Amino acid sequence: MKRSFEGKSVIVIGASGGLGSSFAKAFADKGARLLLVGRNEEKLKKTAEQITGDITTAVFDITDLQSIKELKNIVKRWSAHIDIVVNASGYDVRKSLAEHSYEEAKNTLDINLLGAILITKAFLPHMREQKGSTIVHIGGFADGRLAFPYYSVDAASRAGCSHLLKL
Repeated sequence: MKRSFEGKSVIVIGASGGLGSSFAKAFADKGARLLLVGRNEEKLKKTAEQITGDITTAVFDITDLQSIKELKNIVKRWSAHIDIVVNASGYDVRKSLAEHSYEEAKNTLDINLLGAILITKAFLPHMREQKGSTIVHIGGFADGRLAFPYYSVDAASRAGCSHLLKL
């Protein structure tokens, strides 16, 4: 098997979820050195146990500025060079817009949109100096261009994320 990410430092945010853990496993299989990040320490450890290689975990909240500052410090100690940041975090409430509470809508926007903005702001200055570094936000609903009933707030938050790619 070709190990095309051998020697690469990859951060997977949302690694405690299904999609994030799948990305982590795929990068590990290709030889990447990984920093797995998420809110749930137990799930992060479980993901790390299922992967072989150079794996580090960090618990943090994508919507909290202090948590992001702490993550930046962890990353500085973890690696001098970041090749890829994959933001696979996400939150959705599956109900009609009329039934969404304020808290549900705010959590969706905070995690899916504000969190992506804060991650980009945190890592972009350092990564711009490095040739070939990439930040990837895993959206949904064709980055908000596709909407289904019961996903209106999630689709709107993903539409906002699609504009981060144009930095």
